Amino acid sequence: MKVSTEPLENCQVLLTIEVEPERVEKQLRRGARQLSHRVNIPGFRKGKAPYEIVVAMLGKQAIYEEILEDLVTESYREALAQTQLKPIAQAELEDIQLEPMVIRMRVPLSPEVKLGDYRSIRIPREEITVSEAEVDEALEELRQSRSQWIEVDRPAEYGDLLTLDIKGTIGDETVMDQRDWEIVLARDPQVELLPGFDTSFIGMRPGETREFTLTYPANSGSRWAGREAHFVATLKKIQHREQIELNDQFAATVGDFPTLAALRESIRKGLEAQREMEMRSRHLNQVIEALVKGAELVKYPPILLEQEIDSMLSAQERQLSQRNLRLDDYLKLNQMTREQYREQLRPQAEQRLVRNLLLDAVAEAENISVTPEEITAEIEGLLQGLDATARSEFSRLLNNPIGRQIVANDLLTQKTLNRLLAIARGEVESNSAQVEPTSPVETVPEPERVPEKS
Repeated sequence: MKVSTEPLENCQVLLTIEVEPERVEKQLRRGARQLSHRVNIPGFRKGKAPYEIVVAMLGKQAIYEEILEDLVTESYREALAQTQLKPIAQAELEDIQLEPMVIRMRVPLSPEVKLGDYRSIRIPREEITVSEAEVDEALEELRQSRSQWIEVDRPAEYGDLLTLDIKGTIGDETVMDQRDWEIVLARDPQVELLPGFDTSFIGMRPGETREFTLTYPANSGSRWAGREAHFVATLKKIQHREQIELNDQFAATVGDFPTLAALRESIRKGLEAQREMEMRSRHLNQVIEALVKGAELVKYPPILLEQEIDSMLSAQERQLSQRNLRLDDYLKLNQMTREQYREQLRPQAEQRLVRNLLLDAVAEAENISVTPEEITAEIEGLLQGLDATARSEFSRLLNNPIGRQIVANDLLTQKTLNRLLAIARGEVESNSAQVEPTSPVETVPEPERVPEKS
């Protein structure tokens, strides 16, 4: 068997395999025997018809179709061993010439990534501060969330919750018609339906009907801009939010806080932790952006991008299934075909792929790895707090080679991001990489790669 290779762009190789005629002939005769066992050939028992008769009865093309997949797979496997090529995904069958048999395949190889000077990236930490006013605001929100609405019999005031029957018209057109509609009267004009809308209810009592006319602002962008709307409203109920006193007793109802001061300190720490997370997320985005911008080379076979799009589609399907929707239904609602949606996802998928390839390169450059013990500990953490049924199901999904590999990949990504952030903050020596444990990441055995027709 003669094998040759021709480099192609984007980390691909054109693999040409010339199969010996004797080998093809042997496979054709094997295929003819197989066919003769399944097809009735007059004058012969099944499996006993001579090769020439089978060819005459069924045609040589039918016999080629019988043997082609096995022959291509076998020849491809031998060609890989002969050339020492290491494909990272299925090869694409470009062309087959039958006589003499020549097989041409496009083989995807490992990406080529050359990092820039990522160790020169600098993003200094920011000082996190939480003011007393911010603690007061959070405490007030907490108080409001724990207070109740109480029905009152008095004129309506700002802050009250009103229950109304209301109808609004512009000329002969109805713009609003609600029964038992609820609205909290706001003093801020920015949140009113129309300027003066909430104010129009001030002073009303339960059972009272009031009519008023308001004008849609000329610059509102509404199709009713500049026109007057007439409203008729009947107030059915007024509710006032009870005022809970902020004291030690209130703190005790919130949690294990002996004093209001302890609750305030807990709120402060919570706000600081939230700011820390927000800062970390913001800095990581900046680091990754700088990493991508500074990369000297990122090349990859196109099939990796298609796989990334497939992964995004699968994730979308899982999310939609949680709402009892199918992806095809979602696409139909958005008047989009699957191919159109794939193209819409392509730019985002490309960004994700480049980012992941660069992170893989950083992990290798920094000697970052994940140990089997870390994977097991992470899985145990993920299972914590689940009931027995859910724990058993998730354990089954995660404690297998594929599940452990997914967890390993996530851990490796997080460790790499942590290292990049530490470098950018100047917390890692600039002249040498910190070495992680050298135990290898668990890997799922590569499946046998069978070429597919492009």
